[in-house]
Amino acid sequence: LTLGIDTHVWDLNYACMRTSALERAGQSTLIEGTYDKHKLGREEWLSLYAPLPLGFTAIDLLKQAEASESREAREESGRGLIIHTMALELGKRMRVAEPKRWASSTPEQLVTDLDLHQVAQRYWDHYMHV
Repeated sequence: LTLGIDTHVWDLNYACMRTSALERAGQSTLIEGTYDKHKLGREEWLSLYAPLPLGFTAIDLLKQAEASESREAREESGRGLIIHTMALELGKRMRVAEPKRWASSTPEQLVTDLDLHQVAQRYWDHYMHV
């Protein structure tokens, strides 16, 4: 996939993952209560629209799973690590993009409250099929 183009076309970025998580939770997908996506600063926008760590962008994460003995164990460990990282990273990026909305929640609380592991799993499955 071409970073920045295909990852956006196929919804493989944190902004799309955020929208999915909020829709699943029955919460507003508006950023700070407005449709104006341009209200985000450059860093906040880049953070949300960054590609998910899938494929070759997950190499650094997958190096952590290399200690597993069998190939199957490495694949399962790597998949779990990527899903956990995507969920926690989304929680962090949501707090950066909307500090007022999520001021009372830690990234870990967002992972739990919005079931971000399940959302990340759905994005993993989507990635495996595109």
